[in-house]
Amino acid sequence: MIDVAEHVIALEKTLAESGEKREVVKIKQRGIVGTCAGLVLLAKEGDEEVVKTKQPLLGLMDVKVKRNAFGRQRESFETLLKLTIFETPFHAVFIFSSGTHG
Repeated sequence: MIDVAEHVIALEKTLAESGEKREVVKIKQRGIVGTCAGLVLLAKEGDEEVVKTKQPLLGLMDVKVKRNAFGRQRESFETLLKLTIFETPFHAVFIFSSGTHG
């Protein structure tokens, strides 16, 4: 049996030590949510990029993850968007990350 709480505590410590503040792993009442690197770590299966990099997976989510599905993080950017619903430009942040596929 997997001690989910023990794995999540270790995962949160790993993410905190990595300096990556974008990853979010939260225990919800009925499950686990992972975004970005958190999604990769929690997945049961990974794509060829995950296999190639030998990224360890905790297997706590029944998903196959595609690393960099929406582009690499270095392609992320910030910009000011002119939207008709705001009087001033809106500061938008576009972060590329992992996704699931099946």
